[in-house]
Amino acid sequence: MRDPETPRASTAHTASTQPRRVPCTAPRVPAASPPPRMAPLQRLDPPEGLTADGTFGASVSISDVFALVGSPGMDQAFVFHPVTGEVLATLQAPDTSDGDSFGQSVSLSQSGEWAVVGAPHRPEGGTSRKGAVYVFRFASAEWSYHSKITSGLASSNDRFGWSVSVDDSTSYVRVLVGCNYRSAQAGGFVEVFEWSEGSPTFTATWSKDIGGLLHARSLSRSLSLSFDFSFV
Repeated sequence: MRDPETPRASTAHTASTQPRRVPCTAPRVPAASPPPRMAPLQRLDPPEGLTADGTFGASVSISDVFALVGSPGMDQAFVFHPVTGEVLATLQAPDTSDGDSFGQSVSLSQSGEWAVVGAPHRPEGGTSRKGAVYVFRFASAEWSYHSKITSGLASSNDRFGWSVSVDDSTSYVRVLVGCNYRSAQAGGFVEVFEWSEGSPTFTATWSKDIGGLLHARSLSRSLSLSFDFSFV
């Protein structure tokens, strides 16, 4: 029997002076899921009879109601229904000549009322590859030729119309045109043309020559116009 005067042996443990190591259990961050692939809404095929060298699809544009596809090898552009894929109209220049590259560039306004097509290799005014741009309008349920835009700045081999973009509002239509080779500086230039209801033709309102340090870089190959902003 234990002597009541004898103290009980202590069972307490001395705390360690070393810090206790706690394993890190940071939450695992799940890997980001790849973005979903966009399934084609509709495949637009060349109209029946278009030859294989027609470069169908060299340029494309879409609006709320139409899709526009250029075929510069055939000097044509085609208006499609973007959902059914039906060919609604064939656009051609009224003064077309073989090798104009009509359809090298195309653009539809957001409303779908205006279509612009570039023909950068057209020998406008007898000047080799000076280029021209053609404007078409959708009215009374059909597409028709509206007017031709030419440049007073372009000269031989400048290829005016290599790129185009059109924007419309209730009061005006603006067309931005790129020329990817500038004879003097070989840098390219852009021009803006404007039309309002009642005007017979489009009028040049602004231009910008791109040269200097950008010499020989063939700028203005692509561009876009939206309201008062342009991107080259």
